[in-house]
Amino acid sequence: MLLEQIADEEIEVVYSSDLRRARETAAALATAKGIATHSLPELREIGFGEWEGLSWAAVEERHAEDARRWLAAYPAMPAPGGEAVAEFEARVLAATETLLQTEARRFAVVSHAGVMRVVLRRLYGLAEDECFARTQNYCSVVRVPLAAGVVHQGVQA
Repeated sequence: MLLEQIADEEIEVVYSSDLRRARETAAALATAKGIATHSLPELREIGFGEWEGLSWAAVEERHAEDARRWLAAYPAMPAPGGEAVAEFEARVLAATETLLQTEARRFAVVSHAGVMRVVLRRLYGLAEDECFARTQNYCSVVRVPLAAGVVHQGVQA
C-alpha cells in the first residue's frame, strides 16, 4: 500500500496533477501526513485526444489505421486530436524545473507514468527501459535524490 511505503518519509507538501485519480491519491497522502496539497494541470499525463480513456486494444479495434501510423511515427506524431510529445515534455519539464527551483520544502509529486518517465529520462538521464521499469505499476514510488541529501518523492497515480 502506498501510504505504508512512504510512512517514514519526511514530506512537507504534495503537488499533483489536477486529474481526479492523482488528486485523490494526493489527498490521501496529504491527509495521512497532515500537510497541504496543490494541483497543477502541467503535471497531467499526455493528452491522447480521440483515444483518451481507451485501452490499446480498443484503439486498435476502432482506429486501426491511425494506430498503425502512430506506432510507426511515435514520438513524432500525436494521437488524433492529442498532444504532441514535444509539447507534453516541455510542459512537464517547465513545471518540474519550477518546483525544483522554488520549493524549499521536501515534496512529493503525484502524477502519471508518462510524466514521471519524462522527468527520469530528461532530468536524471535514466534510460527508457529503466524509466518504464520504475513506473510500471500504479502507485509506483520513485525517489529522486537532490542536493544536500534531500529526496523528493514521485507517486504514479
